Amino acid sequence: MFLLGLGPVYTLRNRIEPLPVGQYIDDARVNVAFVIVHLAVIALLARRLPALSTRAIALLAGLHVLVVASALWSLAPARSLTQGVLFALTTAAALVVGDRLGVRGLVTALAASSQAGVLASQLAVRRGWPNTFDRNGDWAGIYLNRNSLGPVAVLAILATAAAMWLWWVDGTSPDQTSPAQSRSVRSMFTNPAHGLAAIGLAAALAVDAHTLVRSASLTPMVGAGVALATVVVALGLPPMLRRTGGVEQPTPGMLAAGVATTWVGLAGLALLTRSEVSTSLDRSATLSGRTELWGWLIDAASRRPLVGWGWLGVWEDRALEAEVVGRFDVDFSTAHNSMIEMLLAAGVVGAVLLAATAAALVWPPIRLAMEESPGRNAGVVALGLLGYVAAVNQLETYVGANLVPWALLVGLAAAAGRHLARGGASGQPAAAGAVP
Repeated sequence: MFLLGLGPVYTLRNRIEPLPVGQYIDDARVNVAFVIVHLAVIALLARRLPALSTRAIALLAGLHVLVVASALWSLAPARSLTQGVLFALTTAAALVVGDRLGVRGLVTALAASSQAGVLASQLAVRRGWPNTFDRNGDWAGIYLNRNSLGPVAVLAILATAAAMWLWWVDGTSPDQTSPAQSRSVRSMFTNPAHGLAAIGLAAALAVDAHTLVRSASLTPMVGAGVALATVVVALGLPPMLRRTGGVEQPTPGMLAAGVATTWVGLAGLALLTRSEVSTSLDRSATLSGRTELWGWLIDAASRRPLVGWGWLGVWEDRALEAEVVGRFDVDFSTAHNSMIEMLLAAGVVGAVLLAATAAALVWPPIRLAMEESPGRNAGVVALGLLGYVAAVNQLETYVGANLVPWALLVGLAAAAGRHLARGGASGQPAAAGAVP
């Protein structure tokens, strides 16, 4: 998880021989490094098939088959094939990690790896390492730019706080085998270990917040807001339904509807208020040209509505590139939106398949969030992180090879599915078909 994303592997490659930013994902050394990482993880941790439903596995398989097959009609066949295979390897590695570590273990791993990235970036800036500031003068640390450092800082905050919260309320280790222990605010003063943990947490979060501020990255902050809103809904909706709606036993479908409504509502609110918020933050009301780009790209997708240009192949269409540069005075190499990126890559079929796959992967954490404690707490945390994933994918393209948000979506689904397959907190075997 430390190596995924626009960070350590790319930075090391750049130290060997500087490359233009757009060429990183096509560089043979970078791709070989990630292949080795994914295969090593799979070889070391794979012991069984993931505990996901047949439907979810079929959707995942169909998505990857379509992406790899798009190399047959892609404008850049080699690129589409290479990145499609790496995409599949990323998914396989995430499934294995999530299945083996569980939600608590995965969140703890995310916290540790993100904190490592934050601390390394702080060190890089203090020591004056090359490229630690981007062209705007904002911190990039050991990452490519502020918008690749910012997400690491936010994930460090979210995952560290979530891991500590799970430890506090459940009193279990990541393997969920330790007996529960009583915790209270008073124990921070009476138990030295608890007090040191609280101090360490506060210090880590302060460093994370400082790094985020110096990166001046806004997209991950939007994701953090959606994550917190999702946690509030996941914690508050079931008791509210019991108290005011007369629902004796809320269903996962009710929570799914509440989460979906929250995400759509926040997205709508963001669109309505973006001008006022952007002005107050001295940022572009078009989200740095994204909103104009999205409208133009959706219209351009009508040229190849069924099959698209192949996975990442659209950016090799020189005529389209000239149109983008002429219209926006900038050379975009990403749609800055995962659904639009898939629409361009594999047409309407690909976009629908991605949406269905994402829904199938979100379902196990939703079901886990409806379990009895401690399973419920892990499910709530998983849903919160998936709220972050859903939000950032509306402003960047984070579905693809070697990307933390996609790996989180897949890994948390596998982790929640394994917990449900074990019967959740009750320890009773799951009913047939209980993990859709």
